[in-house]
Amino acid sequence: MWHGIQIELRFTYTVTSGDFIMPDINKILKQMRESGKIMDHKGKGSAGEKAVLEIAHEFLRSTGGIMYLSYKYPYQSDRSGACYLGNIKYENGQFVDYSSTSYNDEIDVLLITPYRIYPIEVKSYHAKIELYDFWMKKNKEEVDKSTIVQTEKHARHFYHFLNPFIPNGNPDYIIPIACFVDRCEISDNRSTLQQEYVKVSILNTLMQTLIKTHTPLDHCLDIQAIYDYMDKKKVSFERRFKV
Repeated sequence: MWHGIQIELRFTYTVTSGDFIMPDINKILKQMRESGKIMDHKGKGSAGEKAVLEIAHEFLRSTGGIMYLSYKYPYQSDRSGACYLGNIKYENGQFVDYSSTSYNDEIDVLLITPYRIYPIEVKSYHAKIELYDFWMKKNKEEVDKSTIVQTEKHARHFYHFLNPFIPNGNPDYIIPIACFVDRCEISDNRSTLQQEYVKVSILNTLMQTLIKTHTPLDHCLDIQAIYDYMDKKKVSFERRFKV
């Protein structure tokens, strides 16, 4: 059990024994927005991540597992520019080890339970958001980085990163979530396939999204083995829970 986690945003919960803990979302949003008035963009993003962390941590208390805030991990790229996490590429029917240029990537909140792996991309936008499969608009202006593409990339990377620990290589163990935590008007224009794959949530629906998708598959994940592997492979992280 990991202790000593310090989080600036503290929340109030109504708890029924044996149930998932549902946070006071209005209080969370009020605290985050009031803090955001005196924060720069980076500070507001950090506050949003910690708000998501609180909700995810309460979910983890009911499921068990591991959670990281700002987990940075290595992946590799071959000369063609294609990225293969863990320096592995599937080629001609076999896995080939590459030793080319290393890169790092970072997941805002990473949650791993015995049933699922949740890479969560957090955005503290106060805007009108239009989502499409490969691009997005913020206040009617196309942005450089699509939150959906970014979230899907993390899921793809982590599928390869943790592939030795995913039963039968089943990609359904990974549930990518894009969570918008400030006042957003979201228009989701993605294809049905993309909507089913990358879940979109706002802060006050995140717990429901986690609960709804947390269903058992054929085998449970080996949490201890994943934890040991991730601790060796990490570049850095800000905070870590193990429950």
